[in-house]
Amino acid sequence: MEIHELSLTGQLNELKNGSFTSTELTQHYLDGISNFDKI
Repeated sequence: MEIHELSLTGQLNELKNGSFTSTELTQHYLDGISNFDKI
């Protein structure tokens, strides 16, 4: 499952399980913001 498909609780659980790092999670959101800034 992709990061954006997870609920906030799901993201927290996957973060704790080591499925991705806090840096990867933060970058995912920054990339999303960047996409909206281009509009």
